[in-house]
Amino acid sequence: HVLCGSGTGTSMGERGSRESVSKDSRRRSYLVLITDKWTLQLLERVCQMHDLLSEGIALVECLDSRREALPLDALYFLAPTMENMDRLVEELSTKPKYRSSHVFFSHRLEDLMLQRVAESYEAVARISSFAELNVSMLCYDDRSFQLQDQGDALKQLLGIAPQGSEEGMDLRQVGSCLATFFASMGQEPLVFCAGNRGCERLAREVCQRLEEMETHGAAWRDTTSSETCSLLIVDRSFDWAPVLVHDMGYEALMFDLLGKDGASLSESRFTFTDRSDGAARRVVLGEEADELWHSYRHMAMYEVNEMVVQEVRDWSRKDLQMRAKTSVTSSSSVTGSVPSMPKMVSSTISAVQALPDHKDRFRKLQIHLEICERCSEVVSSPKFQEMIALEQDLVTKGLNPKSEKELLAFLQDPAVKANLKLRLLMLCEACGEGHSGRLEASGLTGRNASRLRRWSEVMRKQREAERRDLRLRSRARSGSIEGDLGASFAGDRSPRRARLWRWRPRVTQLLQEMAAGSMDSQFRCMRNLKRAVGRSPNSSVVVFVVGGLTLPEVRAAHEVTTALPGVQAYVGGSCLLTPGSFIELWESF
Repeated sequence: HVLCGSGTGTSMGERGSRESVSKDSRRRSYLVLITDKWTLQLLERVCQMHDLLSEGIALVECLDSRREALPLDALYFLAPTMENMDRLVEELSTKPKYRSSHVFFSHRLEDLMLQRVAESYEAVARISSFAELNVSMLCYDDRSFQLQDQGDALKQLLGIAPQGSEEGMDLRQVGSCLATFFASMGQEPLVFCAGNRGCERLAREVCQRLEEMETHGAAWRDTTSSETCSLLIVDRSFDWAPVLVHDMGYEALMFDLLGKDGASLSESRFTFTDRSDGAARRVVLGEEADELWHSYRHMAMYEVNEMVVQEVRDWSRKDLQMRAKTSVTSSSSVTGSVPSMPKMVSSTISAVQALPDHKDRFRKLQIHLEICERCSEVVSSPKFQEMIALEQDLVTKGLNPKSEKELLAFLQDPAVKANLKLRLLMLCEACGEGHSGRLEASGLTGRNASRLRRWSEVMRKQREAERRDLRLRSRARSGSIEGDLGASFAGDRSPRRARLWRWRPRVTQLLQEMAAGSMDSQFRCMRNLKRAVGRSPNSSVVVFVVGGLTLPEVRAAHEVTTALPGVQAYVGGSCLLTPGSFIELWESF
């Protein structure tokens, strides 16, 4: 129960999390919880401090920190690494710090790690519980997760890892972590993958881990149910647009534009100026109390801006009404108007009771008002809007003579920053438009020109690999939403949306096809289930992106789930990317 609290990822991690400490916390009054950096982040994503306290956790400490001995039972929740295993064995082999030790690992232990423990008689004798849990992914929200590999898989995909380095995707590790997602859900998946070697190797690792889980009695849901579950593994090259386009979604655009100016995607935090005292404060976006964030995050930025302005007006009107009530109460008490006393008391109580919520809402409005103001400083520029419209044309229908002329004018404008020109030219390459003649027009020289040429070479090799391996083409032209999902946007056919926000990521289409049971023949089925034959279309569909997941793709999972009744759509990735973090990674090599 300790791991299943009320955070953003509760619904995905709850089942596996409940396996941890419920039995121990019921038997004993207090526990010390010992984590590492990875499992601490996992905990922070799925529960809050009051959840831990309610389960008898008196203290949370890190394995690699100096700790005092305490007369309490200890619960270790660790990632299965040799470094952690060495620290654990060393700690348990010496004078014990706690009354008893219950050791849980986030996912599968390698044989060498088990052997390391078995070699220490003292350590084994002091372990009261020892188990592998199937909960080893960082939930971003209830529709998405990531493995936080620091961009290693993306570097390997792009071929930009330093020579002689060990950076790259650890297939066994990623496969084990990905398999824990389905164990946590209690759903046994069909496994599909793109036809390239990297995705196939990862799919085999996932299948092997799922077979091991089944051998050891994994608790899958009722196999007689008509529900099905499918996993599709692709790599980032199937759609480069989400890491290059300026997406107008509120959440995506905020982290894109303000990523170096107060917004932290890794921590889901935003630094704003409190207008009550002028102090800079950091807040966690997506807290349960902030219903405004949950309402706004997948809307267009321009729509959110209009709604926040209206919300501020409504709050100001309510504030004046509350002040008027208290003013009437005060004047009545001075004049001694006895007949109005019951009404006066009732009015005063209502005003006082509403005050905390009233102030808290203003605080939330301050946060979103500042986000809108700071983003609008950039987006409201006619030149910036022209660039966004040009990007929309590029990724949905390609360049025509008119848009080609607009592109050249944009590239030749000395007022446009070099990083925006580089990003636009990289998008042209990803869409197969090339950069012939445009590099010279842009005025990019030195390292920026070198980076563009290197990107062009990566795209050329990618297209050759597609032709050779008959892979799904990675053209970034995702187009508009079609079919059932398109109906969910029927209410907004505005020219503004058509001009600035008609593009949707390729994941949207993939999730729809998976939900309908009509997978493209270019995807290989690596694991089939006999009992799945003749069953209804998929109830749960998951797309995992090797190389990194983006916020427009997170939004796509929410949109598909909302638009298709009975379908639960999820997306995952080796890390979480924004265009800013992608460009920064590319520029570092």
